[in-house]
Amino acid sequence: MDPKTIAQLIASGDKEQIKEAQRQLQALGYYQGAIDGSLGKNPSQSQTMQAMQSYAQAESDRQAQAAEEAQRNARIRETQAVAEAERGKAEAAKSTAEAGEIEQKTKAREEYQRQATSPLGMGTQFAASVAAPAATTALGYRVGGSINNRMNEAQALRNQTLRGAAEDRVRGLTTREGAVTGTRLAGAMPPRNALLRAGTPLGIPTLIVEQTFAYMLREYIRFMDEVLAVPPPYRVEGGASNVKGHVIFMPSQYFHQHWGPIQQNHVSWSGTLATLDAMAIDEVLLAIFEAFFDAGAETRPNHLYGFPGEEPGAMPR
Repeated sequence: MDPKTIAQLIASGDKEQIKEAQRQLQALGYYQGAIDGSLGKNPSQSQTMQAMQSYAQAESDRQAQAAEEAQRNARIRETQAVAEAERGKAEAAKSTAEAGEIEQKTKAREEYQRQATSPLGMGTQFAASVAAPAATTALGYRVGGSINNRMNEAQALRNQTLRGAAEDRVRGLTTREGAVTGTRLAGAMPPRNALLRAGTPLGIPTLIVEQTFAYMLREYIRFMDEVLAVPPPYRVEGGASNVKGHVIFMPSQYFHQHWGPIQQNHVSWSGTLATLDAMAIDEVLLAIFEAFFDAGAETRPNHLYGFPGEEPGAMPR
């Protein structure tokens, strides 16, 4: 029985109705007195009225709590509905973006392969050959001493083609198979047979290697920080395996373009990245780059490829 009905029974003044009110309050645990239908000499201070007031207050509190709980549940449902709607929008946007990215990469691959098989691309195959430029130059100038220079230029063209393919691969503009096909059609892919690679030593293409480390380390750090929400410090290890005997390819402005060779099978540097500061990341990258030169008993030139740059976070280029 609700508080209003019990209050009406008491207010009636009828002894039997007051008894009924007392029985209801007793059943609810608010009244412990006799079931006699009496409110005493001072009805407002009687045990029956005090029990009635306690019951009414408790019921009012319960209803307020229930209303608050209902409002909270309504807010939760509203928030969930908004979240579901936003999730749906995000998934739709992601699908659209992925479709656009796939289309862009497909077009880039098609263009890459079209250029590789075009007359210009086939011309590059001839120009990038080590033997052909040397022979034709010697024939045209009739100067045997210029053959080595022409071979160096041809090797530079081969390296440039390989660097371009590697950069496109890193940027996702082509597949591994597309890059291999393009460089092979351009005549820049080293022969599989080691005997045919005479005069073209295995080596570390320093620019591509440094650009790859610089790009991928920053991507790994971004993934750890933004996706996994794992703060620094991070343990970093970078290097290469099975590189003993490899030379270190240097850019064309250096008189000797083959440094080294590397004297150990594995090149590795490990250390701790304490912060996400761009300068700290540059210091880790520089230590990895220098490890390759150290392994070849060489010293990496200061600011090779403009790295480290005047502004922290610059890419080798």
